[in-house]
Amino acid sequence: MSKWYLIRHGETSWNVLGKYQGSSDIPLSLEGQKQAQALKDKMAFVSLSAIYSSDLQRAYETAKTFAPSHQLPIQSLDLLREINFGEWEGYTAEELRKKYGQSYEQFVKEPFSYSFPGEGSLQKVQQRAKKAIEIIQQNHPTGNVAIVAHGGILKVMMIALLGWDLSFYKQFWLGNTSVSTIRLKQNGKHVLECLNDTCHLK
Repeated sequence: MSKWYLIRHGETSWNVLGKYQGSSDIPLSLEGQKQAQALKDKMAFVSLSAIYSSDLQRAYETAKTFAPSHQLPIQSLDLLREINFGEWEGYTAEELRKKYGQSYEQFVKEPFSYSFPGEGSLQKVQQRAKKAIEIIQQNHPTGNVAIVAHGGILKVMMIALLGWDLSFYKQFWLGNTSVSTIRLKQNGKHVLECLNDTCHLK
């Protein structure tokens, strides 16, 4: 049995501006760096056996704050990248509504039913998420594993792990440096123990 700590990266300037980041490699803001340091203190109380991170710098830099204290390397995995939104990246929701109209509005209302630029659909994203899950499970069938990535891909991973329908994608939110924990069981009936914990930022 293992326990996964699913961690979203710290704040970026695009987060503040409300821009779609997706696969764009945006660094942490100063506030994001402070958040990551607070996360370091929180994770100091967890005995980790492995640390995985998206290869995008906002996630990797977040992981770098707590990896040294655990004396563990960060295993970079491009499968953990954020959802690729293609030509939508760099725009705010308001800008996308003006530019794309109904096609964007349909996605906002039912992101699990409509296609989008870049990766194309949440179903395709889930295929990628399942590959990442399989790799990490094979490498670490037991122990505590930290996975530092992005809001979208982490939500899709959680949905896959818990056997939820993709329609749940709109039903919850993951804040910057939030920690969500799932206990993985051999029978596949994994348990969500904590969702979107950001108490270290208070």
